[in-house]
Amino acid sequence: MKINDLFTKGGYIRADGVMIHDMYVMQVKSPQESRYPWDYYKVVKQMPGEEAFGPVTGACPLAKKQ
Repeated sequence: MKINDLFTKGGYIRADGVMIHDMYVMQVKSPQESRYPWDYYKVVKQMPGEEAFGPVTGACPLAKKQ
């Protein structure tokens, strides 16, 4: 079942208990790039959850039941 709430869209809980969801790679803007108050970051990349959290390591007993 997908998780859609304020925190994430399309996330899910993996067998080892980790919530998988997309993450963002951000970069701090230079003072010249900031155009208004609180304009500190720019998105470099939206990373898919599978890439961001990596594979199941097998360290969790729940993951071994699959």
